[in-house]
Amino acid sequence: MNVFKEWPSRKPNRMERKNYGMCGAYFLTVCVKERYELLGEISNGKILLSDVGAFAENELYKVESIYPSVVMDTFIIMPNHVHMLVFLLNSDLNPSVSRIIQQWKGAVSKQAGFSLNFMIT
Repeated sequence: MNVFKEWPSRKPNRMERKNYGMCGAYFLTVCVKERYELLGEISNGKILLSDVGAFAENELYKVESIYPSVVMDTFIIMPNHVHMLVFLLNSDLNPSVSRIIQQWKGAVSKQAGFSLNFMIT
């Protein structure tokens, strides 16, 4: 008897053979694991950021100074996820999208004092 349940397989969130450091626009959604509403709450149709949400916002504003070939065009923080539009401008200098998100997640988690376990969807 197999005591382990069959885990549902997650569909890949990346295209095969795609170089995510190439110039272009990338629309990303980054979710808090288990969809916990750690980033804020909606009140009267507006987001009220928690301290953790404020950390996330501040770190998004820093991305362009950390990576000069990256433009953080726009973003919106929701209670349990963040949508962002990121442009990579120079293929010789671009970090990968994964690197940008990894750096951002680490900085937010460090300020929060615990890992938010963000995941890209």
